Amino acid sequence: IVSIQINPEKIGEIIGPKGKTIRAIQEESGATIDIDDSGLVKIAAVSGEAGARAREMIEAIV
Repeated sequence: IVSIQINPEKIGEIIGPKGKTIRAIQEESGATIDIDDSGLVKIAAVSGEAGARAREMIEAIV
């Protein structure tokens, strides 16, 4: 599990309309992503590569 802190104002951008963006990140990377209201993003993945890919995709948005 990898955790990163983002600006809480950016949470909506990661989730996207009706969850479209976060679902796409999860499907493409193979990781599971959980975001809490404080902006803490938790990325869980079977492989380090999947976790790194999800993190890169999130960081590209924020």
